[in-house]
Amino acid sequence: MKELSIIYLLQLAWKRLWALILAAVVCGAGVFCYCQFMAQPKYSATASVMVTNGAIIENNVGYEKVQATDISASLSLTTTVVDILETPDIYKELSSELNNSYTYRELMAMTTVERKGDETLMINVSVVSTSPEEAVNIVNAYVKSVPDYITGFVPYSHVKVSAEAFNANKIYPRTAQVSVLAAILGAAAVYLVFFTAERLNRAVDSENDFVTEFKIPLLGTVPDFEGGGNETYYSKGGSR
Repeated sequence: MKELSIIYLLQLAWKRLWALILAAVVCGAGVFCYCQFMAQPKYSATASVMVTNGAIIENNVGYEKVQATDISASLSLTTTVVDILETPDIYKELSSELNNSYTYRELMAMTTVERKGDETLMINVSVVSTSPEEAVNIVNAYVKSVPDYITGFVPYSHVKVSAEAFNANKIYPRTAQVSVLAAILGAAAVYLVFFTAERLNRAVDSENDFVTEFKIPLLGTVPDFEGGGNETYYSKGGSR
């Protein structure tokens, strides 16, 4: 059995290069066709709202002077608002606003609510749908209902829509990335098959393989006149 080395691995890859290329092409093309013609695309639209504790209120000339305690209270309030927006009631109201085109459970499954960051007052709302227009319409309807809904729970809060969604991004399938990954994995799988078969193969194909495998000296070779090759003889307490 040949010793493992980088050169050995590269030689094995070169020896089976045609099979590796074929596997990469077949797997990559197969996944590409699936993504293009069979997979149902999904789109994500994102809008955002800003939450404060009511002391931070925008006016016509800018922001009033804000105390550090107001910022801290607003950050805590933002976390509370996220928790409130994950309850079913707002989705039931949204379902009604959308003429019950979706159940509240469907809307909950389509929607993700999360803070934009630990040190921000912004909350992002994302909706995933098979239609980009549908995703935009739902998320905008959602964030527009948030200020009144949150004020009903927390009267001293101040919530406003900071950014509506204007378009949706395709998030599934990622055709190019997935196709390249499939090609790489296909080639890797075929290489692993050849590597395993090579390591399990105990046949002696050359004089070097013989010496490496059996660790005994080679006395010489005798021409095989019928087959055009050589018959090899060795000695280890006998002859062959």
